[in-house]
Amino acid sequence: MIRLLEENGIKASFFVEAVTLQHLQLQEEESIRPIAENEVGCHGLNHEDLTGKHTGLQLTPTQQLESIKKATEIIARITGVKPLGFRAPYLSINRSIERILADLNYMYDSSKYLEVFKPPHPYFLGCKLIEVPLPLYPIGKRKATLYTWTLLEGKRTLEEYKNILTTYIENDDGGILMVSTHTWHLAYNISKCKRLPPKQVRENSYKIHDLLAYLESKGARITPIAEYLKQKGFSKG
Repeated sequence: MIRLLEENGIKASFFVEAVTLQHLQLQEEESIRPIAENEVGCHGLNHEDLTGKHTGLQLTPTQQLESIKKATEIIARITGVKPLGFRAPYLSINRSIERILADLNYMYDSSKYLEVFKPPHPYFLGCKLIEVPLPLYPIGKRKATLYTWTLLEGKRTLEEYKNILTTYIENDDGGILMVSTHTWHLAYNISKCKRLPPKQVRENSYKIHDLLAYLESKGARITPIAEYLKQKGFSKG
């Protein structure tokens, strides 16, 4: 993913798990620098289910605070930059987490879907934290997210993604359109629980490259989330 971004001269937002970042530092320390040259946000400590929505094991507000605070400190120490953005593991968030993020001086959260036909606009939550919603495209009962795992696992075609992106871009009125991925989806099929052969990894990389090129051909300006918010005049509080 880093190579794809560098080849296209693009900066992105990486939401990282703190423990995964620690593993990278130990095993592939050279990968930390290019990640840190992009925007680095927090994706939890170890992909814990903070609200219990996914696992049924809900953390108390105190446990939520301890987990997010520790993750924040690890990410800041390894990258040299305190994360401004948060995306909850499993997109599982509640009001106590929002308050914790505000107290820890996060600028924004990006863990909520919003069903829209045009790029959604960020908005302030009651705790003065900015919410940057993920777009959910209504296609009858089969709604589409812009998480690309469905593309990489063959559940949606490249043309479907391009058609959805075209509709969003043509209806844009200054919102932010987030195309998201789990980078490991390039090399792992979660529904079949298997690593992908090198040929398929290359094919998946080409698909992401094609999407990036398509966005640029449509005049889309690709930028990290925090940079977009600052350009739009958002600030914490």
